[in-house]
Amino acid sequence: MQAFQPTTTPMEAKLIRLHPADNVLVSFSDLEPYQRGFKYAAKRLKKGTPIIKLGNEIGCLTSDVEQSELIHTHNIETGSIRSNKITTNFSLDLSINDSVDLFKNPRINRYATRKNILIISTVSCVNRTVLEIAREFEDENDLYTRVIPITHNTGCGLVVGSEDHRCLQRTIYGYTINPNTFHVAIIGLGCEDNQFCSTDYPSDVHYYSVQELGEPELIRVVSDTIRTELRNVVEIRPENRSLGDICFALQCGGSDSFSGITANPLLGYATSSLLKLGAAVILSETPEVRGFEECLIQLCKHVEDREKLANIFREWDMRKIGTNNPAPGNFKGGISTNLEKSIGAIQKFGFNQLDQVLRFAEIPRAITGMTFMDSPGYDPCSISGQISSGATCLIFTTGRGSNYKNSFLPTVKIGSNTLMSKRHPGFIDVDAEELMANYSLVKAVSRLLEVIVESINIPKQDMIIHSDFVPWLQGGMN
Repeated sequence: MQAFQPTTTPMEAKLIRLHPADNVLVSFSDLEPYQRGFKYAAKRLKKGTPIIKLGNEIGCLTSDVEQSELIHTHNIETGSIRSNKITTNFSLDLSINDSVDLFKNPRINRYATRKNILIISTVSCVNRTVLEIAREFEDENDLYTRVIPITHNTGCGLVVGSEDHRCLQRTIYGYTINPNTFHVAIIGLGCEDNQFCSTDYPSDVHYYSVQELGEPELIRVVSDTIRTELRNVVEIRPENRSLGDICFALQCGGSDSFSGITANPLLGYATSSLLKLGAAVILSETPEVRGFEECLIQLCKHVEDREKLANIFREWDMRKIGTNNPAPGNFKGGISTNLEKSIGAIQKFGFNQLDQVLRFAEIPRAITGMTFMDSPGYDPCSISGQISSGATCLIFTTGRGSNYKNSFLPTVKIGSNTLMSKRHPGFIDVDAEELMANYSLVKAVSRLLEVIVESINIPKQDMIIHSDFVPWLQGGMN
């Protein structure tokens, strides 16, 4: 917990004040009558009092509370504050070995963490065909080279030219030009709303229609082509490069109250270090930055991006969604309001300058610096947009325990608390609570960066080759 230098109070040594301005204390034990991770009043507070945690407002009391009384969903409601900020300096002077093995992608002349061959459906009607082709290569996948089926549940019943249709098309397009994509076959039915237009794609992206070729012939032709390409891709050898050649996507899922105390601030420091190395980083999940709108707008480097981000926030306000983001698991983990969840989630990017702002799955101006990409908080959807915008490695924090994996890119999973991390050793790579409780901040961040390097260089075997593809569709169907 060195990052916040918490102080105990005479009231209860097991209750910790995370910031001098806080009027709540967080329990770090499950000894009666306290529950680990939950908040308790530092003193007697009256109805309507703003609740301050980590120096920021997370909501207001709906009733009077006594000293040491639990403050949770039964007596706190969220507010509409937009000017929260965290003043922690997330910059550290580190000496790390950032050497990683990456693959030069000859299609786009950029470096990749994995060598993927994609079979993408334009419409859900051909998902079975796509999966059947991919199944032929199950025994030929290795740790670095994968034939990945990209399927989804849309592609027809859309209003042609609508935002949903454009979103689907640009998400598909983004996958085809991601550095981790070494070959692409796009499979369509032929009559779907989501028509393939060859002029919109690189010349080496080919489309195959079931209605034109017939399914058996299509499967044979595509399989033969992939088999040839697979032999070529396997021969591409790794080169010794830097973490600065990677585009990192930041996510959090299944957050708990410790996410904002351990995992997310730890990642914030690591993000600042990655940016110093020249890496690109993408922050998303717009509902999970609520309360920090003004702060993010001011961090935009360019005036046009400030206006773009302000418009994005206004659109979320008009849709009146995202204001009650916490899920049942978040509540069980001690998070009471969307503002409290945001205070944890937003620390992932270390409050660095925003070099660009993107719409969901938008192609970036440049693959460098810090980017904010608009997305919902639903992880598989948000990550799909980040991949389309160029992400080649995913860093994912979790408090309740999310086992999300994606064969398209390496996934580094950071657990916020030791109890959960020990329960799920199969998918938790770093125990942030253990690191921050037992090591200096410099050593803790250095260890996280070491694990990121290890996850890229020494991948784990995927039992099932799978990559969620979830475009952000907000409208209805015809």
